[in-house]
Amino acid sequence: DAASVALDPNWCTPDKATVLKGGPDGATGHRGMPIRLMNFSDEPCVIEGYPDVAFGDQNAHLLDVTVEQGGSFMAQDPGAQRIEVPAGGYAVTYLGWDAASPHGALVTKTVYAAPTGGMVRGSWPIDLDIVEASTVAVTAWAIDPNPFPTN
Repeated sequence: DAASVALDPNWCTPDKATVLKGGPDGATGHRGMPIRLMNFSDEPCVIEGYPDVAFGDQNAHLLDVTVEQGGSFMAQDPGAQRIEVPAGGYAVTYLGWDAASPHGALVTKTVYAAPTGGMVRGSWPIDLDIVEASTVAVTAWAIDPNPFPTN
């Protein structure tokens, strides 16, 4: 629960870690996007479970989107586990959804994300074809051994 998480002195709190936006990737009607957490402190920090994500439309209102914990066509879910993010290291979670027609629809123009429920969400502007009534799968946090792939 949020109370016990908040009391853990090793938690990846905003003074130690930040959530970074990813870029969307697509495959035959499916979409995926990584979101990374960077530990910028000089000590390891811990994170557990799933991020808290939400999507805002072009009118700055939250979209009615169903967020489901688990894997998608684009990403396997490792399952919730307590992980230690090394100093200077990264954790990653993946969003997955099915492509939708944005024509005449309220579409995602902002993604909001927090390391876990109850923490303050950061946000960034982005154009995604996540529309009202979409379902988005989100995987649990996992260590990202290769946060900057070169291919």
